[in-house]
Amino acid sequence: MIRILVIDDEPEMLDIILESLQDPSFIFKPLTSSKDLWADIEAFQPGLILTDKLMADRSGNDIIQQVRQSPRYCAIPIIILSGQTDLAEKVLTLQLGADDYLTKPFSPEELKARVIAVIRRSRRSSMLDSQTAKSPLVINAAAHTVTIFEREIALTLTEYKILELLNSHVKHTVTRGDIVIQALGSTHVSGRTIDVHIASLRYKLGEFGRNIVTVRGIGYKLTG
Repeated sequence: MIRILVIDDEPEMLDIILESLQDPSFIFKPLTSSKDLWADIEAFQPGLILTDKLMADRSGNDIIQQVRQSPRYCAIPIIILSGQTDLAEKVLTLQLGADDYLTKPFSPEELKARVIAVIRRSRRSSMLDSQTAKSPLVINAAAHTVTIFEREIALTLTEYKILELLNSHVKHTVTRGDIVIQALGSTHVSGRTIDVHIASLRYKLGEFGRNIVTVRGIGYKLTG
C-alpha cells in the first residue's frame, strides 16, 4: 500500500484529487493546511506527497525545501499541482526538488499515471544500493549524495537526477526523451543542453566518467 499525503487549501479541489486517484493500493491523508506538516508526516509516514503550489499558509515550494532539508524525510517523492503555466516557475520548482509538476486543469487519467510513474521511480531509487554494491559509484537516494571511489562529489540537482536515472538503468540505454522528462523536467530542452550536463557529469566523475557511454542517435548508457 502507498500512503499519499494530499495537500490543497481548496476543499473542492481536494475532493477532485482524491476521486481521481481512487485505487485499492493507495491510502490517503487529505489536508487543507500544511500548518502541522511535520506532525502529519511523522504520524502518517507518506510514501508520496502531492501538494498544491499556491496556498495561503505555505507554498508548495516551501514544502519541497523543508522536506528536502530533512535528513529523515528528504527522499519522499513530491508532486506539485499548480495553475501556473509559466515555464520559469515550473523549472524553478523542479530544481528545488519536485519529482513532477502537473498543471491545472488536469485529467484524472494523467494525474494517476504521473503518480504511478513517480512511485515507480522512487522504488527503483530505493534499490540503488544493491544495484551498485560492486561499483565504485554509490548514490545515496535518501541524502541525495554521490560518492565515487569513496570520495563525495558535488553535483547540481539536474546532474544528480541524470546520474540517478542512468544508474537505475545500468547497462541499458536511456533515451534523450527520458532524460528530458524524468531528469530535466521540461519538454523545451535542446539536445545541446543534455550534452552539456552529460559532459559536466563525466568531468566530475573523473576516470569513472568514461562509463557514461553515448548511444548515437538514441541517448546514453551507464556501463558499470
